[in-house]
Amino acid sequence: MAKLYNLARMTTATTGSGTITLGSAITGFLSFASAGVADGEVVTYAISDGSNSEIGRGTYTAAGTTLTRSVLRSTNGNAAVNLSGNAQVFITVAAEDLRIRLEADTTFYVRTDGSDSNSGTANTSGGAWLTLQHAMDVLVGRYDFNAHSVTVQVGAGTYTGGVVVSPWVGGGSLIWIGDTTTPSNVTVSTNANSADCFNVTVGATPGLLQIKGFKFVTAASQSVGVRVTVNAVVYLFNVEFGACAAGHLFCNAAGEILIWTNYTISGGAPNHYAVQFGSVIATIGNLTITVTGTPNFSSAFASAGNGATVQVGGSTFSGSATGARYSVTKNGVIDTSGGGANFFPGNAAGSSASGGQYV
Repeated sequence: MAKLYNLARMTTATTGSGTITLGSAITGFLSFASAGVADGEVVTYAISDGSNSEIGRGTYTAAGTTLTRSVLRSTNGNAAVNLSGNAQVFITVAAEDLRIRLEADTTFYVRTDGSDSNSGTANTSGGAWLTLQHAMDVLVGRYDFNAHSVTVQVGAGTYTGGVVVSPWVGGGSLIWIGDTTTPSNVTVSTNANSADCFNVTVGATPGLLQIKGFKFVTAASQSVGVRVTVNAVVYLFNVEFGACAAGHLFCNAAGEILIWTNYTISGGAPNHYAVQFGSVIATIGNLTITVTGTPNFSSAFASAGNGATVQVGGSTFSGSATGARYSVTKNGVIDTSGGGANFFPGNAAGSSASGGQYV
């Protein structure tokens, strides 16, 4: 949210649609500087220019007393108003600055033919958002979940940007849903370095976080399908893992990934499961994990270290893969409930070292 200051209202002799040079304070009001606005701060401004008006966010520069213009709404089709040279500029509050408190479970929509300038509240090209990250940013910045369930319904197609999940306000639950019958119909495919499909590093999640019905693909050397760290907890349902450059599932620093339904592995990675430093990846119940196409796991299918745990006992793997079956070190634990040395897919033996336990 942009910072708010009282009684700041000034003239401007600027013409056109570019950066404003501020003039003097309107009688009975304060200049931006006198109201307390600091150099480089972002404020929500409004412009009144005869029959034309504009509201937006701008960066104030003390030297030259200028204000940039990033328009939220205007009488000029939401583009910057062409200023006459006799306008007034003041600091105000925009609707986008106010948090909306939900009174019921609510669904928002993302589609490949949507737009991030839409409201996100309708499953149409004119109502849905375009990107996963914009959906997350709006939910965090504008809404109080008020203990309700918020669903982000993602339409069919490929989304080339992932999402960093941030803490939301008000508890409740956040559910990301693609296609739970055919996850490959909704693919998150990232190619930017460090851009995971889903990156949940928010600390203790403020409510239940579920991810359902997506296929994950990454191309960059540091990118994984689902990354969960720092006490965050994620529940996975009906997903598919394609080729991921840095790994399919990575859990660190007491994060948890809990997998509740059968799922598919169709592409390779350094690891399918990778856990470090007190984190946990676990399958809940007797799941069937289907492996197709003989993917390669260049490090090990399952990897655990530094007191972290992979718990998959009772689940079964259908299909084959290449690479080492497991690697467990430094007091990590891989628990297969007695599944034996060949429990995981692979064509090379697993290994244990430095207090690691494979059971």
